Amino acid sequence: QEMKQGENVANVISATFSHRLNTIEKTKDLLDEEIVREVVEHIIQADTVYLCGIGGSGIVCQDLYQKLTRIGIRTVYNADAHVNIAAMSGIRKNDVLLAVSYSGQTSVVCHACDIAKEKGAFVAGISQLGKTELSKKVDTMFYIPVHENTVRAGAIASRDSSLFVSDVIYLSVFSSQLDKHKKLLSETKKWTGKL
Repeated sequence: QEMKQGENVANVISATFSHRLNTIEKTKDLLDEEIVREVVEHIIQADTVYLCGIGGSGIVCQDLYQKLTRIGIRTVYNADAHVNIAAMSGIRKNDVLLAVSYSGQTSVVCHACDIAKEKGAFVAGISQLGKTELSKKVDTMFYIPVHENTVRAGAIASRDSSLFVSDVIYLSVFSSQLDKHKKLLSETKKWTGKL
């Protein structure tokens, strides 16, 4: 149901809550444990993790960039698409690119995949269910639900789905070396707490 002019706040709260729960449930059902394990293994062994996404997908990359950096994983991401593509010149065989695009057609993100593949890096994608340009360019894919394109549903649902997937990746990486990562997180909290 589409929003109406001057929507009652109680209705907005209720609809947002139920919509978000529904989105996360559908995303969970699409998550493949084997793919999570494979991507996490590559991230743990990588020299550097590169992230690529713009707009709402860029928010997902920014969030994951901050999390991975705080536990000592060298991560490259810049919100400026041109700077991000330029940074791809450093990607190597033992690196990982995580490419995020809900549509699966974002030209900058697909171009980043081409560069990464050419350099021999491992490439994983997050995109809507179905055959997309992105799905043809990656080694493995996390699929998220296809959402109706309404004012309330579109960008919010795809961001929530992608964040859910990236949190699962991060927490799986974190738990792989729990004591080491807890220590690093504690140190970075201490240092940033002095700013």
